[in-house]
Amino acid sequence: MSYMDSDEEASPEMLQQYMKAVEMAQKEDLSAFDRVGLIRSLGKNKDNQEVLLITFCFLSGAADELEKAMHYGLAKLHAMENQPFVLIFGLAMTNWLTDAASLLQQCYLSLPSSIKKSLKKVYILHWTTAKKMVLEAMSSVVSEKFANKIVYVEQLSDILSTLQMPPTEALTKFPYVVQHEEEERLSPGDAISIYGTPLATLCARIPTDVVPPYKRLPAVYVDFVDHITSRDVIGTKDLFCLQADCASIYAFVGDIDQGNPFAEWTNIPALITGFRLLFDSLPTPFLGEGAYAAFSALTKGATAPDKTVLLDTVTQLLSALSPGEQEAFS
Repeated sequence: MSYMDSDEEASPEMLQQYMKAVEMAQKEDLSAFDRVGLIRSLGKNKDNQEVLLITFCFLSGAADELEKAMHYGLAKLHAMENQPFVLIFGLAMTNWLTDAASLLQQCYLSLPSSIKKSLKKVYILHWTTAKKMVLEAMSSVVSEKFANKIVYVEQLSDILSTLQMPPTEALTKFPYVVQHEEEERLSPGDAISIYGTPLATLCARIPTDVVPPYKRLPAVYVDFVDHITSRDVIGTKDLFCLQADCASIYAFVGDIDQGNPFAEWTNIPALITGFRLLFDSLPTPFLGEGAYAAFSALTKGATAPDKTVLLDTVTQLLSALSPGEQEAFS
């Protein structure tokens, strides 16, 4: 018997683990997985099957995180019971030899046969020869029926064409790291990037709905704000005057541009320098040419400006922008 068998019922122990995981998922705070986009729904495909995208690179491999991810994944798959669905595995920055990747096997082992039979296809997106060899090495423990469900896909367009929603809308569901990987494969050096790509373009291309209440900003912008305003950072003397050494800033910017979910945020000089570069690299200055002077003027007063003054300043800056710029920055 192959353990990844579409027709084989899980053992009683596995089914018990499955039900416990689904129950735990209802009690735990798993919002961090939603924020990074570990599992995202892409709606229905043209065969009216639910499509789920799984991006494994967001898992660090820490034991406590993997346990919660197991609960999260099984709860998502539990909702697929008795309805046909397909899975897309985005392999951007994924190491199949880690404990994080083994989560796939553990999830599948725990599923009842009703869900296994509902799984119609497994798309492997952005595979490499090495990753394909690892998967094919598992053939001795994968049933023929399951193996026949696997489809190796090199380009996003091959998947987008199978969906019911328009490709441009579907693209906004794919995490930045997946889209960056795609464009680097097609045109090395010309891929979408956090540094240099207009903010309006980023907002139109990558998910912006994952960090409430910031429903119109790419998550990485919110990450910058969260880290800079954390207690350990915000109290640093002369914070925005800090300068990072070349090696640190190149490494940090490289990780951010690549979409590395484990960028080194704890290096405060690199964080601050990277934050300044984020705005320096925008083709159109954030909030327009006069924004820096306007906010700088507010710091010259004897007292700190209150919220009303700050909002009035932002409103004035927005009103001076073109309609297109207003839409991008509002």
